[in-house]
This record gives sequence, structure tokens and C-alpha cells, in this order.
Amino acid sequence: MKCSTKRALSTLGVLPWLLLAACAPPPESRPVDLSPSSKDGAIWAMDGSATDGPGQDASADGELAKDATGEEHDAVLSDMRRREGLEADAPPSPAHEVCASPREIKVDSTATSYLLRGDTSYASDEFSKLNCLAQKADGNPLMFSGPQTYYVVTLPKGSWELNLATEGWTGLFYAAPWPEDTGCSEAELNQACAHLWSTNQLLIGVTDDTKRWLIAVDSLAYSQRGVFQLTFTRHASATNARCEAPALLTLNEGSVSVTTSTHGASDDFSGISCGLNAPEAFRGAQLYYSVTLLPKKTYKLSIASEVDLALYAFGAPTACDKAAIDAGCKDRFSDKAANGHETLLLVTGDTEETYTVVVDSYAARAFGTFTLRVQEFIEAPNTRCAVATPVSLSSLPTAVSGDTTTVANEFVGIGCGLGTAFDAGQLYYALDLLAGQTYRVTARALTFDAGLYAFPSTTGCEPTAINNACAQQTEREPLAVDNFSGIKAMSPETLHITPPTDGRWIVAVDALSPDEAGVFTLEIDAYTAPNNSRCTQADVIRLSEDAALLSISGDTSAPGIVDEFPTIQCAKSLPDPMKGPQLYYRLFLEAGRTYQISLVPHGWDGALYAFPATTECNAAAIDAACGAGSGGLLSSDNLGPNVKERLVVVPTTDTDWIFAVDSFSSSAPLGFSAGSFTLLVE
Repeated sequence: MKCSTKRALSTLGVLPWLLLAACAPPPESRPVDLSPSSKDGAIWAMDGSATDGPGQDASADGELAKDATGEEHDAVLSDMRRREGLEADAPPSPAHEVCASPREIKVDSTATSYLLRGDTSYASDEFSKLNCLAQKADGNPLMFSGPQTYYVVTLPKGSWELNLATEGWTGLFYAAPWPEDTGCSEAELNQACAHLWSTNQLLIGVTDDTKRWLIAVDSLAYSQRGVFQLTFTRHASATNARCEAPALLTLNEGSVSVTTSTHGASDDFSGISCGLNAPEAFRGAQLYYSVTLLPKKTYKLSIASEVDLALYAFGAPTACDKAAIDAGCKDRFSDKAANGHETLLLVTGDTEETYTVVVDSYAARAFGTFTLRVQEFIEAPNTRCAVATPVSLSSLPTAVSGDTTTVANEFVGIGCGLGTAFDAGQLYYALDLLAGQTYRVTARALTFDAGLYAFPSTTGCEPTAINNACAQQTEREPLAVDNFSGIKAMSPETLHITPPTDGRWIVAVDALSPDEAGVFTLEIDAYTAPNNSRCTQADVIRLSEDAALLSISGDTSAPGIVDEFPTIQCAKSLPDPMKGPQLYYRLFLEAGRTYQISLVPHGWDGALYAFPATTECNAAAIDAACGAGSGGLLSSDNLGPNVKERLVVVPTTDTDWIFAVDSFSSSAPLGFSAGSFTLLVE
């Protein structure tokens, strides 16, 4: 993937995390989401299974306890003895804090679940540089520097899901074949547990029920330690988890789809990389499908998921071994970093062709539900400026759908003044617009980061002329936009066009990188500017007595909205002056009642502040009033697009308050300063 100038703003000291989404990471360095809510998995709710621990006395402390089912669980040592660096009455370090002396656990062959309780509070960090080859987004090692406890677990055959839950601290865990096979040195463990680590979940396929697994509960920092629960859940093995037994897909009128999950899968061939051209080797669990395609056609293969999965295919005669599959799927794969939407095209020759299609992932922690679809693909006719597809505006709003998959970039160097070029393929649409009427044009793409630009049809279809025309803009009416939208949640791109004369305009849906392509919807509607862009004209909103929540939608990127007061900083409780365009809302609040007001920006970096409506509508008065809240409760400006802002207001008298939706920047083309939003009052 080409790294765009726009996304490399960290070189200017602005939003350094942009590089996370800017480019596909190098091998072994896919960005890591360490939050418990990561879509790679979720922490499971514990079921309250009986386990041993200090004071529970299910068995003698320091031994393996057995619950009512006879399953063994880790017991926390409670005999007291002095340990260097700890208080005299602190429990000793667990004996199983050393890799060479793990606690042995054997799961019954009929078991479908198992619960392990433990505590790393008094353990130590055996290996200072152990990290299972994990890296941060910047390519630096992500060290597991916390204390750890080790277990050797023998699991029955099946697909085993492991979920970690901690109490008041952030942990992680990793798995590896028991070091009788790999060795217990730091270097050997790093290789053995590569891609078999997670902050919350792993999926391990067990094909040999005599094989023993080393499981370690650890953390990123020595201060992160405590009680944990590790849940083992066995899923029924999928019948198509092996290359030799793919599930059959039969086309019906040119398409077929299936929705299922990789929970019952396993890693059949670890490290498939499709001829080393894939962003990373595929080390997760995979499922296999067989489909026969008709001759002389193009088919689009796609997967949609909340999980970061991968997709590849190879001809059915290919042997089921790693080298053959690697060669067969070369140039037939899709693996966008942190994106659950993958697309692949297959073109058949003069005879029908049968392919094996594989849904895989880059690591054992990436698994879940997905929809796989195979359908005949017909390229859109409007891939060139000269043949833009007309869109009827006889009834507004209206919308059309398109797909830029496989579309070539018609013109090189068109950047529309954004500082970087649109290097992806684009589709063109022709709109007949009326003079003086403002039109809102929005592109919504769920699977890629789209861009959008427009120009009068009188410009012609010559790249220099197009580039000059789409770079024209007033302060609040750019004719090109490519807002940063992150990787997983793609934000809409919106333009407002107010033509001076009746005439035809050309709108192009594009993207900055050739790797960015997919399905989108283009929406066109008439637009009337809001009248609440001035403090004295704040929109009056009401919270009814029987409603617990009030939700208001707005858009600060609309034409006619200006920055009324560019020096507002809420007496410096905000990190920067609010130089972006703003909208005002007026709401009656009752004395003594606590109100929470939240701003949810859609694809941009918003700010929120509040002040009593009795405040004079001038910069000095507003600045003092919104800065008067204790602890900055009357102002909020968290860093980053899509980041929620939150205020808490407890009025001392019954009175009206004004809430301002603003931003730190006045530079609309960057996409950080303005956009659509939802304002919530509860």
C-alpha cells in the first residue's frame, strides 16, 4: 500500500497515530489493538465455576484443586514466608513462574470447557525480552515485561477457544508447544509462541490429544499483575477445516454465499503467504471451500466480517501442501490490515475452472463469524470521465451504488489541492444542477477509505484542467475531500456544490491509494444551511420530561458555517483555541440535576463546550464562562477523529444553557475540523 502524504501528518507533529492507518504494516508488525473491546475478540463473562483460591480450602493451598466435576484448577499458594523485596507476610512466588517448572493440567477427553483461575501478583518476569515476536505499529518490539505464571495443558482433539479475563489489571497470554519440543530459552519461546498470543482470545486447533501446550499468563508492564481467569471452550470441528475436504459451493444464477464462523477451524498449514506477496503469512485458523466457475467470466470473491480475516484461492488440482498452495495462491489473495472486508477477482478461461477458496487470518487471535460470497462481476461502464453515468435528480434525495474493484486509475496526478494525489481507480457520475441551489453529495464506503471530488463538465476530461477545477473552493465549500477515517470504521465523504449557473457537473468517487477500492453508495440531496451558526441564533432544543435521552444530528462542514469566535479556549482548559466552524444549541436545564452531554463526531475531530445562556455572545464572556467548570467539566477536546467528547453540567438554578460543537482547526480539506455529528443529552 502506498503511504499518502495526508496520512503522514505525524511528520508535522500532528496526530502521530495516523501512521497506524496510513499504510499496510510490514510483515510481523500488524497494528495491535490492546483494548478488551478489540474486534479481534471479546472478554468472556465468567460462569461462576467453583475454583480453589486463598481461604476457599477446596484442597490444601499450594496444590491443584478439583471442583465438582473433577477438573483441576490452579490454587493460589497461601503459606507465608519471607521473600526478598516483599513484605514478611506476603505469599511466596508461585513455583510455576519458571518456564521449566510449569503447573501440569490435563483436561478430560470428554470436556467441552475448562476454567483456570490464577494470580500473577507474586510472580516475577523470567525473560526480559520475551514478546512472541510482537511489534508496535512503529515496528519496535512490544515487550511482555510483566510477571507470568506457566501451565502445561493437555487438550483433547478439537478447536479450543481460550479467553482471558482479569480483575483490575490488563493482562495477556500466549501459547506454544511444550518446550520438550521447543526448549525453554527466551529465543526458543519467542519463536514457538509467535502469533500465538493475545490480550483476550486465541483459537488453537488440537489434532493430537497427546500433545502438550505451554500456556503463560503475562502482561506488558511489571505493575500489571493480579487475579485472572482463563476459560477453555471446545468447539465442534468444522468438516471443511482441512484442505483435502473443502465444502462445496454451487452457483445459483451466477452467485452463492455462505455465513458461518471460523470457531471450528484450525491452522492446517501454518505460514501460508501466497508466494511471499501477502502482507503477512497466514497463521490463523482457516476454512476451505470448492467452487466451479463458468468459462470466460470474471467472478468477485468477498468476505465481510467484524474480524480481521484474509481471503485467498488456488486452482483445484493444486496439491494440499504448503509449497503448492503458496505457489497456487500467488496474486490470488486479499489481506488488508485490520479490515474484515476482503475482495478477490478470478477470471476464467475458455473452460470452466474449479477453485479452492480459503478464509484464513494473520494470527490465532483473529477468528469469528463471516459471510463469504462468490458472484459474477461486471465492471461498471463509467470508469472514464468521458462516459460518466448520468444520475437523475428529478426526485431528491437520490442515491446510486458503485464498485471500484479492479477499476484502473484514469489520470495520474489529480490531487485537487489536497497535497497528495488520488492514485486509485475512480467512477464518474454526471449531475445536472440548478443555479443557486446547494446540493450535498456524499459517498459512503464501508470497506475502504474513499475520496470524492467534483468539477463542472465544461472543464473537459483533461487531467490538468480537472486538477485545477476540483482544487477551486471557498473557505467552507471545497470541491474535493478525503477525510481520514481510520481502518475499521470508514466515514462518509461529503461535498456541497452551489453552481452559479445551471449546468452539468461531474462527480468522481476515488481514493488515495491503489489498494483502496470497493463498494460504495453515492447520495445526492438538496441542502439548506443551518441558522444556528451564530451564538445569538442557537437552536432551541428540548428534553421532554418522559425522555431519558435527547439525540440531535448536525453537520459543521455545511456551507455558510463560519468560525464566529476563533480565540475560544475556555480559559485554557482546552488544549488549543477553537478555530473551526461551530453550531450552537440552547437547552433548558433544571437546578440540581446532573446532565451528561456527549458529542459523537462522524469521521472528524470535534470539540464541545457549554456556558449559561445568560452569558453575553462575545469571545471574552464565552471563554470565561466555559472555562469556569471545575476540572474542565464544561469543555472537552479529546484528540482524534471519531473520538467522543463528554461534558457534565449540574446547574445551580433553572436556566437555559448553550452548547457549542466546534473544533481546533479551520482547515476543512484535512478532514479533521468539521463534519456530521450526533449530540446526545441524558
